[in-house]
Amino acid sequence: MSYGASSSGKTFTIVGTSEEPGIIPRSLEYLFRTLPTLPEVPLIKPNASGGISYMTEADWLKDKIDRQILLSKHTNMDCALHKQTYKAMQERLSNELVGLIDQALGPDDVMLNVWVSFAEIYNENIYDLLKPHPCKGQSRQKLCLGNVNGDTYIKDVAAYFKLCKPYSEENDNEDEENEENVEDRLNDEIQQLQLKLKIQQDEMDRAKSESLDLDKTLNEQKKS
Repeated sequence: MSYGASSSGKTFTIVGTSEEPGIIPRSLEYLFRTLPTLPEVPLIKPNASGGISYMTEADWLKDKIDRQILLSKHTNMDCALHKQTYKAMQERLSNELVGLIDQALGPDDVMLNVWVSFAEIYNENIYDLLKPHPCKGQSRQKLCLGNVNGDTYIKDVAAYFKLCKPYSEENDNEDEENEENVEDRLNDEIQQLQLKLKIQQDEMDRAKSESLDLDKTLNEQKKS
């Protein structure tokens, strides 16, 4: 967290520059250089209040759709410049020491997922920075604080699943895409995910209906 008056160095502290990376790039590099390969599909999702919930495939598809919609809303930013700057930060931090996870721990001993939330406090109001900006003339949604067992948290703040290291070799090929291609690709992926989610929900509704019909038949047999 960074707090201070204008021009006091908040952005420099949090983001930094390519020569002097700030808290966020340092934290990301430390985290992803420490962690082993992460699962492609998360099994659990953290709650803002500190708890967790187990995810179904439908939950995962909904989350992925929300993430793709978020990305599609930000295709107007200069992605190439962001990647160039972050890669310079990665190079600057490449020799920094990181932690090691106990190699004796197997996949059944530890469940690792990375979820990302990002909020800001501006003029005493809390805003979710991972929610797309509203249309012109509309105000941003203000978030509220909650408290569970003495721990304060931000209510309704979004959390998105993160699979790979930011701007890693795995997504270098995205540099070749222009804004129009990126937006088209994201829209195609969103449509495919929405179709898959609808098919799955239809199957769940059909299974539920069949189960209710079976229960009804069994009850009628018992009465007779």
